[in-house]
Amino acid sequence: GGKTVYALDVTNPASFGTNNVLWEFTPSDDDDIGYVVGRPQLLKFKTGANTYRWFAAVASGVNNYVSDAAGNFSTTGKPALFLLALDKPVGTAWAEGTNYYKITVPVDATLAATTAPGLVNFNALYGSNGEVTDIYMGDMHGKLWKLWFDPALSPTDWNMDKLSFFNKGTAASPIPYPMFIAKTGSTVQPITAPPTLFTGPTVGGVETFYVTFGTGKYLESGDKTSTLTNSFYALYDNGSSAADQSPAGAAAISGNGRLMAGTVNTTTKAITVGSFKWGRPGTDASTTSRAGWYFDMPVIGEKLVSNVLDIGPRTGSFNTVIPGASGAAAGSCSNTPGSGNQYIINVLDGSGRYVPSDVGLLGPSMFLNVEQETTETKSDSTGRRIRTTVQRGLTAGQSGVTPGVVESLQETVGRLMWREIHNYQDQKN
Repeated sequence: GGKTVYALDVTNPASFGTNNVLWEFTPSDDDDIGYVVGRPQLLKFKTGANTYRWFAAVASGVNNYVSDAAGNFSTTGKPALFLLALDKPVGTAWAEGTNYYKITVPVDATLAATTAPGLVNFNALYGSNGEVTDIYMGDMHGKLWKLWFDPALSPTDWNMDKLSFFNKGTAASPIPYPMFIAKTGSTVQPITAPPTLFTGPTVGGVETFYVTFGTGKYLESGDKTSTLTNSFYALYDNGSSAADQSPAGAAAISGNGRLMAGTVNTTTKAITVGSFKWGRPGTDASTTSRAGWYFDMPVIGEKLVSNVLDIGPRTGSFNTVIPGASGAAAGSCSNTPGSGNQYIINVLDGSGRYVPSDVGLLGPSMFLNVEQETTETKSDSTGRRIRTTVQRGLTAGQSGVTPGVVESLQETVGRLMWREIHNYQDQKN
C-alpha cells in the first residue's frame, strides 16, 4: 500500500495527460491517512433534500499510528473512513468539512499500546436512487461497525457520533460502539476483508440482513508465523439499534456466546452448525434464538483477507490463506509454499464444505457461470418454475489456476405468488 490516493480521469486513455489528474490526497492533507491497502470505492451520497454528491470512499489503512524510538504507539493517528469529493476543482486545497469528510473510528488506547489499530475495507448498502444508506466495516481490533446515513443528517453531521447505528449514550452525549467484536477467547481477531451482506427476511416491514465476514491479517512478517485462531462469522442485522443486554456492553451483540458455534470435520471437509432460530437472544444460555453463527478455521494460522463472494441465493464462497514455512531470516525466501482453502457456505443455516488448495497461496474467490448449463423446469399450475444454475469455481493461486468446486444453485422464478379475485367485477365497479 501507499500513503497517497489518486483520482485519474481515464475516460479517453488515448489522450491521457497531466490534465486528467483530478487530485491526490496525502498525509500532508490529513495525517490520519495511512498505508492504503484496501479497495477505494466511488459512492454516491445524499447531501440535501434533492441533492447528491459523488465521493471516493477510502479506508485509512494501516500504520497511521507512528511509533517513537522506544517502539511505543502514539495517539496521533486514528483509523478513519475518508470521503473525498470527486468534484474538487484542480488546484483547490483540501478542506475538511468542505471537499472531504473524515469518519474517525474510536480506538481502545490500552489495546493500541500493544496491537496497532487500522481500517482496511468496507461495504455499503444503497437506497432507491443509488445513494449510500449504510456502511459496514471491520477494523484491526476486531470491531464490526455499522454506519447509518440518516437522510435527516447533513454532511456536517458525518462523524462517528452521529453516524454510528449503535449508540449507548444519548443524542446529546453519544457513545458510539460496534455491532460486534470478533474474539477468540480474550484475544481480538483483526478484520481485513470487507463484510459481505446477504438479504434476510422482511420482519414487521423492516428489511433484515445477514452480515458475513472472516478474520485474519497478512501484512507483517509476524503474520506468517502467527498461531492465532481465526473465524468466520454470519451475524443477524435485524434493523434494531438496541443492544442484546441492558446496560449495553462493549458491542450490541455481546459476543460469541450469543451465536451458534459450528464445527469443522477435517476428514470430510464439512462444516456443520446446529439448528437455530435467527434473533437476538438476551443471554448466552438462551435457547430461543441465536444472533448468528460462526466456526473456527481448521488450520493453525489460516486467515481470510479477501472478500466473500455472493454466488447465489444465500450462498457464499471465500478463499483463505495459509502461510508456508518461514525463511531463515526476515525477508528471506523459502521453498515451502503456502496454501489455503476454498469454502462454500450456506449463509442461512451455516452448513458448508471446503477444498484445500493445490496451487499454493490463494487469491480471492472466482466463479464462472456457463449459460448452457442453466436449466429451468416447466411452469407449474401457478406459473412457478425452478431454475438451476451451475457455478464453476476457479482456484487461482501462486502456482497457477485449476478448476475449483462446482456448486449447483436452485432458485424459484416465474410467477412467485398469485391471488384469485372472486368478485372482480364488484371491485372494478
